[in-house]
Amino acid sequence: RRTLSSLGSSAYLWKPPSRSSSMSSLVSNYLQAQEFPSSPDVNNSLNVEHLEGYEEMRLELDQAELRQRELQDRIHQLEIENQELQAAVSLQKEQIQVEKEKSNNYSEENSRLTKMITELQKQCEVSHSTQITVHDLQKCLQSLEQSAADQQKEHSTKVEQLLTSKEDCASKLQVSNQELETSRALIAVKDLCIDELKAKLNSTEQKNLNLLAKVDAVLDEKGQQATAQYDSTLQIQALLEKLQEMEKEKADMQRLNDEHASQLKAAREELLLKEQAQKELESRYSSLTANSKEESEKLIGSLETMAKEKDALQKALTLKGKEMAELQTQVMGSLAQVGSLEKDLEEARKEKEKLEEEYGRREGALKQESQSQAEQLELQEGRLTKVSQTVCSLQEQNQKLLSEKEHLGQKVKELEEQMEQQSSAVSELDEESRKLKAENENLQHEIDDALVSVDDKEKKLRDENKQLDEDLQNARRQSQILEEKLEALHSEYEELKQREETSKESYTSLEAQLKSAKQHSLQMEKSLDTLKESKECLQSQLTEKEVELQGMESHCQQLRAEAERYRKKAETLEIEKVSVEKTCLHQTKLIESLTSEKESVEKQQLQQAASLEEAKELTFRLTMSEEQLEVNRGEVSRLQAEVLDLRVKLQQATDERERMRGELAVTETVLSEQKTLVQQLKEQSESLNRNHVQELVQYKEREEKLKKEQERTAHQKAELENNLMNLKEELSKVKRYLENARVENEENKDLLHRTNTDMAELGIQICALTSEKVDAEEQLAQATERFKEMEEQAAEQQEKLKLDISNLREENKSLQEKLEEAQMCAAAVPSLQLQLETIKKQAQSFQES
Repeated sequence: RRTLSSLGSSAYLWKPPSRSSSMSSLVSNYLQAQEFPSSPDVNNSLNVEHLEGYEEMRLELDQAELRQRELQDRIHQLEIENQELQAAVSLQKEQIQVEKEKSNNYSEENSRLTKMITELQKQCEVSHSTQITVHDLQKCLQSLEQSAADQQKEHSTKVEQLLTSKEDCASKLQVSNQELETSRALIAVKDLCIDELKAKLNSTEQKNLNLLAKVDAVLDEKGQQATAQYDSTLQIQALLEKLQEMEKEKADMQRLNDEHASQLKAAREELLLKEQAQKELESRYSSLTANSKEESEKLIGSLETMAKEKDALQKALTLKGKEMAELQTQVMGSLAQVGSLEKDLEEARKEKEKLEEEYGRREGALKQESQSQAEQLELQEGRLTKVSQTVCSLQEQNQKLLSEKEHLGQKVKELEEQMEQQSSAVSELDEESRKLKAENENLQHEIDDALVSVDDKEKKLRDENKQLDEDLQNARRQSQILEEKLEALHSEYEELKQREETSKESYTSLEAQLKSAKQHSLQMEKSLDTLKESKECLQSQLTEKEVELQGMESHCQQLRAEAERYRKKAETLEIEKVSVEKTCLHQTKLIESLTSEKESVEKQQLQQAASLEEAKELTFRLTMSEEQLEVNRGEVSRLQAEVLDLRVKLQQATDERERMRGELAVTETVLSEQKTLVQQLKEQSESLNRNHVQELVQYKEREEKLKKEQERTAHQKAELENNLMNLKEELSKVKRYLENARVENEENKDLLHRTNTDMAELGIQICALTSEKVDAEEQLAQATERFKEMEEQAAEQQEKLKLDISNLREENKSLQEKLEEAQMCAAAVPSLQLQLETIKKQAQSFQES
């Protein structure tokens, strides 16, 4: 609210008309020249009413502008989102085309690979050198498995991307529909605001007419005192400034009405365009859903065919592998196998050590990364919970602050009303004090006239003056208390504003932290995906090593069988050697017995000469035995040579057996270690399979949820179509209402044109009255000087009156004494009269005598 401080400022001087709004300034100057004798109470009430009305109008205009800006921002956001949706749809189409091309390429590669496999099978049947082809086939199979796994992963990722894109499109459609509904609601609120503003314009015009009528009524009441003129000039100037502001605001309101009408047109056109865009998006969404379903079915069929072909190829390759293993076992020798096994074992050990080191490093790194990521996720979840709690508390504080703000605003309004009431009461007290002053003057005259009633009147006046002073002091105290309360409330209001600003800043900072946390969580998920891929690669490498180790175990088993066969041969040779040695010993014993018999026979020949026939027989036996000895000695030498050869072979076999035992022990240790690793990897693979099964179950649940959501979206789409029909009907109604409003605006413009012409005629009259205004200003200056002189004289008169009152009190006391004496004299008068009558009678008697 304005405060009137200076009188000699340039705002109160007349200015020549320069614009179309100069008529209002002329009217204000005219009113300023002619509204001097108006009363302060009427001016105060008019000021308060108009100021309140204009403040409300300004607040509503600011709110309407803010809503308009919010609508424009929303419309801009919707346009951006439409563009993003169109870009997303085009990207999805491109991705679908790329996937189709990839699927065609994969089918061509599959056909080519099948042809290659058939050719390789023919070559395997023709040629014996099938090791190279088997390795090639194994590599091809691994590449096929990897490509099939990659294809499955790519197809699953693409299906997930399509599903996520569907969800995003559906959510964006829902958001756009909600924003359309909010924009329509805001347009309806704008229409209501425009209606309210029109009603307020009409009320302001009526108030202006009432003010003009009051001003005309006040112009007839000239010729009052200089004090009233001084107060009224200030208030009239304030009123005239307010009239100028009201007319400016009226012009602004008309301009705002025109702008609102144009904005409403633009908003309606944008709504129509957005409805068309929404229909297009819905049609594209339906086509995308149909295409995605068809492509997903095609991809699933192609994946099934690929899986069947893969199984057939694996079976054929297993059969060929078995045949090649049998051929290898038949063709290759044991020594070459042992050498290759040694080389393979050394290479396997080296590769195993490398793989163990890499696996240990990767596992440690993965564990550390997973632990750190889990800790970071826990910290981020705690931060997110804290942030959400702080956001909720800040929202609650914001709501509390808003309620406190509204409560304080109501208190401020109540205090302002109380201030206005107190100001009116103070003005009434001023009027009463003036009346009392006039009554004091009348009482002074009455005191001069009637000395008898002076004391009673003085007492009444004193009592009344005391009461008035007490009332004035109480009013001043209350006004001070109210001013202090107002200052305290203003300070609290500023503190609440600061708190609200700090809460908004903290809210923005928390939103930024939330965004950063979400980005970090996305990065963590990506890193986890990469870790999973690395785990899968390690598992594939370990499976390959397991296959190689199984081959090595089969070779070791074959070597063990050959070693056992050689050991059995060596045992049979040892048994034969022992049997030959036994026969040799038996023959040597026979020869010794024969030699002893020969010696005994010779002795008997010397002793017995008669037994010649026996001697001949013995000689014949000796010759036969000697021949047999020679033969046996040849056989013994031959057997000894064979035994030596067998011993050499046994030593070689034992050396080879010991070496093979050492190698077998090493291989057994390696196999045990690898079995433990294989068991660990199997457990990990089982856990991964379980997780995969759980993920598949989750995916199925998600698919079911997606189907339900699609059904829900279809239902919502039908509801949205019904809502769109209703909104179209409402738009038609709003258009009719706007046409009626335009007609009313044109009528109002005609009325304004007429009022402007009337104001121009009044301006001509006001120009004639400007000279009178100058004279009136001069008279005002003289009146102010006189008023100051009168105030000085009034102060002097008050001092004189105080002295007179003291003198009158003293005179009153003397008069009371005189009255008492007069009363005494009055009491003595009848006796004196009797004495006079007696004296008169005596005088008459004397005269008669």
